[in-house]
Amino acid sequence: MMLPLLLLSLTIFLLLTGFLISPSIMLLIIGLLASLFLVLLSLVFVPYFTELILSDNRPPVVGPITNQLFHFQTLYHYMTSLAKKHHTFRFITPTHSEVYTADPVNVEYILKTNFANYDKGDHNIGIMEDLFGEGIFTVDGHKWRHQRKLASFEFSTRNLRDFSSAIFRSNGAKLAKKISLLAAAKETMNLQDLLLRSTFDSIFKVGFGFDLDTLSGLDEASNRFMKAFDEANSLTFWRFVDLLWRVKRYFNIGSEAELKKNIRMVDEFVYELIRNKREQMKDTNIHRNKEDILSRFLIESEKDPGNMTDKYLRDISLSFVIAGKDTSANTLAWFFYMLCKHPLIQQKIADEVKTATEADDDTSMDEFGLRLTDAALEKMHYLHAALSETLRLYPAVPLDGKSAVKDDVLPDGPERWLNNGVFQLESPFKFTAFQGGPRICLGKEFAYRQMKILAAFLVYFFKFKLADESKEVMYRTMFTLHMDKGLHFSACKVSTYHSALIGVLYFYLYSWICVNSVQNSSAPYVFASCVGVIFWSQTASLCDPDGLKIKKGDGVAYIAYPMGMMTYIWGDGAEEFRPERWFNNGVFRPESPFKFTAFQGGPRICLGKEFAYRQMKTLAAFLAYFFMLKPVEESKEATYRTMFTLHMDKGLHFHAFHRI
Repeated sequence: MMLPLLLLSLTIFLLLTGFLISPSIMLLIIGLLASLFLVLLSLVFVPYFTELILSDNRPPVVGPITNQLFHFQTLYHYMTSLAKKHHTFRFITPTHSEVYTADPVNVEYILKTNFANYDKGDHNIGIMEDLFGEGIFTVDGHKWRHQRKLASFEFSTRNLRDFSSAIFRSNGAKLAKKISLLAAAKETMNLQDLLLRSTFDSIFKVGFGFDLDTLSGLDEASNRFMKAFDEANSLTFWRFVDLLWRVKRYFNIGSEAELKKNIRMVDEFVYELIRNKREQMKDTNIHRNKEDILSRFLIESEKDPGNMTDKYLRDISLSFVIAGKDTSANTLAWFFYMLCKHPLIQQKIADEVKTATEADDDTSMDEFGLRLTDAALEKMHYLHAALSETLRLYPAVPLDGKSAVKDDVLPDGPERWLNNGVFQLESPFKFTAFQGGPRICLGKEFAYRQMKILAAFLVYFFKFKLADESKEVMYRTMFTLHMDKGLHFSACKVSTYHSALIGVLYFYLYSWICVNSVQNSSAPYVFASCVGVIFWSQTASLCDPDGLKIKKGDGVAYIAYPMGMMTYIWGDGAEEFRPERWFNNGVFRPESPFKFTAFQGGPRICLGKEFAYRQMKTLAAFLAYFFMLKPVEESKEATYRTMFTLHMDKGLHFHAFHRI
């Protein structure tokens, strides 16, 4: 959209100025502009075509980075369509590749197994630091460890848990009362805006010890801060696809001028907050034992004033704001959007909340808050599952980028079966090779033992290469997955001694087939098919590099939004909203953090996960128990606004009706 407008503006400018200056100067200007345009094109497309030609077992190229610019408004849908074709892929920038993966094996490798090789990187930090500074989301090394250590201690304290739970219940009651008034007046409401205000009030009380009462809409300063912060969030994310953002920042024009203005408003608000808190902290009798997080950080800053400056505290504070306000509120907005599309699920949650709290028709909103104890929240398994299902489909952080410190190779397929190096079983109803239930295969252990023995022999003594690497292996349609026309390959590095062992192996294989073919005519086909699959897969890993190559300086990101839509991760019906998928025999079953990436995994796993679930369950319980919600336009599909968090574009407009 911006490119056509730019060209139109330039054309009009040239037409107008053409009447005022000489033709020769006009031609010179046009020549310079054309040269500049060609230079920009070469910067984008020369690296792109070079990488297309020199793949060198790198992730497949899906386009230059400018493709993201053209799909920016629906970026995560675009990424989803690409992830359905390639589990890992890359875009080409003038200086490096931007690699994206939706493969849980690669996600675990990046976030945990080889964590040290994937930090935020200079490219990501350069884009984000104007807004987020040196907060925990934008730093590596010592500063990240320092903030992580302090935050980890705070989140583990019982005082903070009790204090935050009381705030969540209090603000939940305020939100319910606000909606009750709007429902009685039969007014429509922007639920996302109300949720953002409620979570904003909560994080400021828990994080900084101040009562803002943003929910009332009367606090102009906090309203300006919220708007400025959201705009700055969106404009900062735009930098990832805007190749000219540094030029625009230098000249203070366009989106960069707008970003600078919004960051100034954010800074004024946060620095005033820190100054007020320092004044409060001077009263040692009243404020030294405050439960809020900023008070504890200020006490810590007195031990190290050289490093923990007001600027550093400002950066830490903004990290808490985006973590505590945006993620929870946005998730709840998508949650209620999905409940309106599935009224039976909405009713089921309301019934569960009523049972867990033992509330009745005479229970007031304040009394209901008192009933929302930790024990009551723990009983709300279906609500927990529905929130998790929302996060699966609408992750609060839809994309998370890192940078490769040095050259690396991503893992290959078998790693998806390992957890901390140990083989991890999957449900027989997900991995159905041996059936499940009463008819589960009795010979499963027998088959694995036999295949492992044969595979161990051949993989140890030989290196295999397909006879025709360009030829796709096909199956023969029958009861078992027989490889059509066999599997032809060459084996190298075989000694006479090895050949003798293989002779023994073939004798064993022949004997087994002969014996079992008498008892079960399908046995030789099953066995040969399984061994064929093993060696087919091994040829790729033995004769070529194990996985896709990553170069030093590459951007490497896992894409949480597309991952929730992938059938190869979640099975058939991956795009359906189905909380039941989280249950195993009626009990909520957590998924691997490298499959369900809403809270990251590895050393950077979200410290506030339990905090976030408690806040979301509290607010969801209030609203689901007291109200039935219906969208103003039921046929309208909600869309997101492309930014760091999955913000619902143009809000979520509802009618609310009292249940009791």
